[in-house]
Amino acid sequence: MLQKFTSVKTTFICLGLLIGSLLAGVGLTLDKSHAVALKSLGRQLPLTWLFYEAAGNSVIATWFVMVCLVGGIFLIHLASCVMLRLFRLVQNGFSTRQFLFLLIHILFGLVMICHGISMAVGYKQSDIKMFAGNSTRLDNTYKLSVSEVRFGDDPALLKASFENQRALMSRENIHREKNYAHVTLTDGSRILSSGRAYVLSPLRAGSIRVTLTEFFIQGDSAEDTIGVKLTVTKNPVIPFFFITYAGMILSLIGFIVITRRNEKMPELP
Repeated sequence: MLQKFTSVKTTFICLGLLIGSLLAGVGLTLDKSHAVALKSLGRQLPLTWLFYEAAGNSVIATWFVMVCLVGGIFLIHLASCVMLRLFRLVQNGFSTRQFLFLLIHILFGLVMICHGISMAVGYKQSDIKMFAGNSTRLDNTYKLSVSEVRFGDDPALLKASFENQRALMSRENIHREKNYAHVTLTDGSRILSSGRAYVLSPLRAGSIRVTLTEFFIQGDSAEDTIGVKLTVTKNPVIPFFFITYAGMILSLIGFIVITRRNEKMPELP
């Protein structure tokens, strides 16, 4: 039974189910009500959504639970493979290539565990609309303030429809370094971090990240006000996740190099 559960065939079945369930989620976005529920799921911690909003859309709730179940089965399969391989290596000895192959399994399992923990631990608040001079409280602990919003490109781009914006938001029209918000994050009277947040370049304060997701414009007059949408996340596993992920990539590269080198070695007479 254990041999079948740890077989390569089971690995491909788990991968197929996981990919299939994620693709099903993409298909669900075609329905407006499901798309709204998925957007709400993405704006907060998934566990928070499951407890407080999942009842409003049973289809998305069922899909989310199924994705978690498939991921859990895949993780158990991976752990079983690691234990069986480790047992065999201890018995028979191992080469550098076999050790790297085992290490890839272990690190991939840790990456999956980090994903699971990040769904339940920490803090996330999305779509925080702010203008220059605004402040807001986060989780009754932190205070987020915006002292300046700078959009150096043509403001007319922000008035275009969603469909047209996708075509207009090119490197020729948008210059990332010209567009930013000066953000300050405080805990009581203590400043945790202060500086410019750009699109794709968040402001960091330890495990807290303040991400500028988009600019928007309010009003139709000549003195339109430009604001920003911010997302604040606090995830203590992020540093460990990136270290583990980097280790997995390096192990995979080492495994490929050693495997190709062994294939090219001439056979001894």
